[in-house]
Amino acid sequence: MPIVQSIALNSYANLSRLFKDLKQIQHRSEREDVNIKLELQTGNPKGKLEIIDELEKLLNIVSGKTKKNPNLGPCITPECRSHYGTMWEELHPKRMIHDLLPAYPCDEWDDTERICWLNRNIGNTVTFVLALPPSEDEFMPPEVQWRQVFRTLHDNKTKHFNINPDNPPWNMVIGSGGSELRLSPITETDLDYNHFTASVRYINGSLHQTIHFKIRGMAIDQGLVYPGATLMLNLPTFVSLPAEAISFHWYLESDPDILPSNMQTSSSGSVLTVHELRKEQEGVIACAVYTNLGVLAVQRRFLIKGVDQGNYFIYATLKRLSRSV
Repeated sequence: MPIVQSIALNSYANLSRLFKDLKQIQHRSEREDVNIKLELQTGNPKGKLEIIDELEKLLNIVSGKTKKNPNLGPCITPECRSHYGTMWEELHPKRMIHDLLPAYPCDEWDDTERICWLNRNIGNTVTFVLALPPSEDEFMPPEVQWRQVFRTLHDNKTKHFNINPDNPPWNMVIGSGGSELRLSPITETDLDYNHFTASVRYINGSLHQTIHFKIRGMAIDQGLVYPGATLMLNLPTFVSLPAEAISFHWYLESDPDILPSNMQTSSSGSVLTVHELRKEQEGVIACAVYTNLGVLAVQRRFLIKGVDQGNYFIYATLKRLSRSV
């Protein structure tokens, strides 16, 4: 009586296990009358050797290997893509895009840039936790490298510093086999624009992904501010700063590239005055402070709340009356 097996190929781990099983079955079937039937998305091979060839091809797609160059890393090179054609398009991107995720919900998640945003205050504690994809070999866990990335003032470049799990910075601890990074307390230099990245690589090179964690400091609420009002934001009131050798960059988070003409900085750059506040400028005004080395040291965010139209009419009327007295 022939033995029939139907197996769905949903992951690299399944493919790897199935490949090993087929090797064993192939040897056993030389002595026993065993027939195997597999339902594969890539076709319907009839012989056991053809089945094994198809599985090897699928495994190579995920691991990035070709016959011409068996030492490739993840299959992202033009050679690897052209070698496997549509099979690469079907299998590889799904794994590369969807496997590595945060283990817990973010306050905001950018799926395109792979950024997990978390809203926290200075002095809080935060833990970045990775939901690692399962390893093909339980005895060969993945390598996880944590880095702190510092934004620089010039050309928006960054400086990367590897975090040594055996000797991390004073407020950081790496645990759970590298899948967790704990910050306690959060310091000024931990906030966005600076951020943290985790790169994961399996020992056999079959998967290499990066995810970013950014801590967004809670905005300082400025209360009700009416359109047309004058607003002064004095940064030294909210944070201690050295008297010299620093640079200030004020911007609107909704449009960080251009500061509107009704916003003017002081000679030192530490104070921003907003003249005749506009309705469309509601939101967050932020200031990034850079050291003399051009590295981001401090950031503060100021929340400008919306004002309903009725209250604005009352404010405008009172303002006209005060001028006429």
